[in-house]
Amino acid sequence: MGTATCQDWSTWMDLGMEYNGSKKKMRRYRQEIREHRDKTSEDLVHMELASSMDSELSKMAAEMEKRVLYQLGSMDEKDIKAAGLTDRQKEVALLKQQYSYTQIGEMLGMAASSVFSIYQDAVNKTKKYVVAKTKDQPYGLSKQQLIIYKLHREGKSRSEIAILLGMHLNGVGVQLRRIEQKIEKNKIT
Repeated sequence: MGTATCQDWSTWMDLGMEYNGSKKKMRRYRQEIREHRDKTSEDLVHMELASSMDSELSKMAAEMEKRVLYQLGSMDEKDIKAAGLTDRQKEVALLKQQYSYTQIGEMLGMAASSVFSIYQDAVNKTKKYVVAKTKDQPYGLSKQQLIIYKLHREGKSRSEIAILLGMHLNGVGVQLRRIEQKIEKNKIT
């Protein structure tokens, strides 16, 4: 099996995220139509079309997820090890390149369902790692920490960040220290 590149991952994940974002927008649109008291026949047609589009977007998002899973199965050892996985997740991810869940379960003395769960966790962590790597962002930050990181990189002061995010100044300072710790711990090479 060939080795996947970071670009392969990025493409499938980006497309999956775009489809999921579009699904959310479509669902908000449908909700807005539902909340209208005096629905016209045109509103009902729009709602039916939006429902159909939502269904298609769900199918495409699922297809992108399958492709990401396929790419993980063909990633090289270096990428799997760099993703910050636990030892068990690394072991399962590397074995999954050659064996089925059942075979891995037999090798490791665990249920195939447990192997699958560990593999799914490995996939999620690896996806986060690859997204961070392709977007040249620190790996392992929470959503709030990523926002604070970006604002800080833009030159915003701690007090400006606190005001923008409705946080206490000390909270921003704590988050910046945690961000620095995570960046140091999870340096992407």
